[in-house]
Amino acid sequence: MRRNPIQQWLADGEGPRLDFKLSVAAPYKIARNMVAFANSKGGDLIIGINDNKQIIGTNVEEQQYALEVAGQRFCTPPIIPQFEVYVRQGKTLLIATIEESAQKPHYAIDKAGQQKMFVRIGDQCVEPSPMLEAAIWSGDLTRLPRNNTAYQQLKTEISRHLSEYGSISVVDYMRLKQCPERLAKRTLFDLLLDGFLRPTADEQVFVAGKQTIIPPK
Repeated sequence: MRRNPIQQWLADGEGPRLDFKLSVAAPYKIARNMVAFANSKGGDLIIGINDNKQIIGTNVEEQQYALEVAGQRFCTPPIIPQFEVYVRQGKTLLIATIEESAQKPHYAIDKAGQQKMFVRIGDQCVEPSPMLEAAIWSGDLTRLPRNNTAYQQLKTEISRHLSEYGSISVVDYMRLKQCPERLAKRTLFDLLLDGFLRPTADEQVFVAGKQTIIPPK
């Protein structure tokens, strides 16, 4: 079992890889969150914490069963969470870890039987834009290899661009890195799903994520 991270979770708050739930209200609803994590970078569902980040606790067996039902019946392909239990202040939390999938895309099935794709952008589970959906379908965003040093350097470079221009587009990135369109899209979507960028009304233009530090001009 990993070292107790509850305080860090509460300090960080919800984001691309973290979602708080007081309880699983309905398996078909939580399936959206599970699908969004699987289609993006993976993440943890923390069951037993309310919207004010107060530890309320939960019935572990009941909630684990609801998540298992959600993953098997309301996610396609099915999603199997990994579970851990933590006790804090005498209250029990259930942590369901959803790994980034190698079988993208996954779809959530609603109570009417309709299937929809979701991704995790910032602290929201949303339906992807047509361009992002196409990138997921192509496999361009599935378990990308990453050199951490190079990735941090890339973020620094893009931060400078955002500081000067306020946004970055696919065309901007192609010019900046002298790369083809497909690579530009893949990189910007990777940063979007990582929480470094946010989308705009124009699906080819991005602005800084909520937690991204932009240097002054």
